[in-house]
Amino acid sequence: MDLEEYCHDINDMNVGRLIEQFQRLEENAEKLKPIIRQRVDQSRKALDEQYELVFKSSENLVERTKGIQRAVGLPGQFRELFSAISMKMFERH
Repeated sequence: MDLEEYCHDINDMNVGRLIEQFQRLEENAEKLKPIIRQRVDQSRKALDEQYELVFKSSENLVERTKGIQRAVGLPGQFRELFSAISMKMFERH
């Protein structure tokens, strides 16, 4: 049993079909719960991996920015400005 039979195209709404789908969903709820749990776990794992990639990238950007600041020898006020600009640029991507 798969979940595709419970999908309903929003551009092709059919109330009768939607009611039938909900009735079948209720009838098969116990069989479907493990499938849904498994899919939620898979999605959660994929999302965790994506978050790790995004936040590692931002941490790397901050470290690279600090390295550039040290290499260039920017005075304190310019370092803060440079950091702020760098972070704004990262937020856009």
